[in-house]
Amino acid sequence: RAEDVNSFHRLENIQLDMGLFHKAANLAWQHNAVHRGSIHSPGTLAWCSKFLNLKRLGNEKPDYQTMGLCFTQVLQANILTYWEVETGKSLREFADSKP
Repeated sequence: RAEDVNSFHRLENIQLDMGLFHKAANLAWQHNAVHRGSIHSPGTLAWCSKFLNLKRLGNEKPDYQTMGLCFTQVLQANILTYWEVETGKSLREFADSKP
């Protein structure tokens, strides 16, 4: 085009690459496909999504936002469980001790 007088206007600086969102979505979908497991096996992602009533995770390409919510809730539950196992106290008992 005649008005494209520099490299910026000619879009020569654009790199063809997928965005960070798409990379994160593909990684989450891959993680879900590898670790989905059975709905009858406690601890698998299928069991967690059934337990947490996250219905949009059963598709071939599940909803990204729901999948992120599931990963966050499972991580938080695991952190609390590991805390209780390692310290022998619940979070409530720890808060009541006023450290």
